Amino acid sequence: IDGQRPSIYNQAIMEFGALQCKPKSPACNICPLQLGCYAYNNGVINVLPVKLKKVKVKQRWFNYFVGIENNYILSKQRQPGDVWQQMYDFPLIETFSENEGKSASFQDCVKSTFGNDVKIKLLSTKKHLLTHQIIYVRFFDLENYIVNFNLLSDIKLVSVDDFKELPHPKVISDFVEKYL
Repeated sequence: IDGQRPSIYNQAIMEFGALQCKPKSPACNICPLQLGCYAYNNGVINVLPVKLKKVKVKQRWFNYFVGIENNYILSKQRQPGDVWQQMYDFPLIETFSENEGKSASFQDCVKSTFGNDVKIKLLSTKKHLLTHQIIYVRFFDLENYIVNFNLLSDIKLVSVDDFKELPHPKVISDFVEKYL
């Protein structure tokens, strides 16, 4: 297929396979590719193709806190070992369910992170789909907050303009584009 349009060839082969090589009842007896077919020639048409187990989709709830003061914004770099590693987002409290984000323990966690006098206001929500995760995102505006940068050393204060230039996950980029 060199020099031709490989996308058309690829689509045709997938369509052929879907019509000819049906998992339950393949039409091997009328197949024009029977001579070169590994499954047919090795008597394994009932075991090929191997169906892989579906990936279990994990659900997560990210509660982001957007604190802006004097054109500076709270930011955090994501660490290795999780989604979006080394990208930048906002301070985050992850909960295990939507309802947990409305609980007294959630409010206590917010206050222990941003001070007892903090006020939060919901700005937006988003459902973000990944191949192996569904992430429910809520963005909260922070007012009257304080951050102990010695205790929470992963949170940094950067200018809004600098923050916009940092690499972000798509869900953060979309938020920045709409709200900042």
